[in-house]
Amino acid sequence: VATGDVSSNSAILWARANKQGKVLIQVTRGNFKKCKLNKAPGKYIVQAKKSNDLTVQKRIKSLKPGVSYKYRFCMSGGRKSEVGHFKTAPKPSQAKKIRFALSGDQDARAVPGGTTPYWNNFQVWNRIRAQKNDFNVMMGDTIYSDSGVLPGGDAVTLPEYREIHRLTRADAHLQELLATTGTFTGWHDHEVHNYSAGETVDPARFEAGARAFFEY
Repeated sequence: VATGDVSSNSAILWARANKQGKVLIQVTRGNFKKCKLNKAPGKYIVQAKKSNDLTVQKRIKSLKPGVSYKYRFCMSGGRKSEVGHFKTAPKPSQAKKIRFALSGDQDARAVPGGTTPYWNNFQVWNRIRAQKNDFNVMMGDTIYSDSGVLPGGDAVTLPEYREIHRLTRADAHLQELLATTGTFTGWHDHEVHNYSAGETVDPARFEAGARAFFEY
């Protein structure tokens, strides 16, 4: 689970389901209610579809400023996600000290001959999480689609870009960080290809990389 673009009154909540179907988003400051999709308000229901690689996201509105929330996703049969946490921004008129970290460049490529990614298995996320920041900023290169992560080489098609996003999001350290605080995320070139832009890479490839980025 992950939280993005948190403001004083809204947040985008994200998850990836294990199958197609309706998904209920529960947001609370207290205890969760039972997961009952058939009795839940429609505004908190999203659809996990293969066309979006089973990813779901929803902007939740009417939140209170400067408040800590927790959330989870529920599917039919009582299956529940991990619980996520975030805190809304203070009122725009309120003077408040904030704390955040900047990061970028997540290459999930394994060390030659091994299975552990470079950069100490993303354990830097543990240090950032220990800072208990109000939010964190990912400045781009959230994946490396062109470093040899896939056995067949660089990502070119939409399924290949999605596979690298799944591989990167599977890291436990990154999962824990995304579940414990809000994140603002931008992209750079490696989401598509090194030094790529809309004018310097095949348009279909650019569209595939962009779509996977916005799904994840």
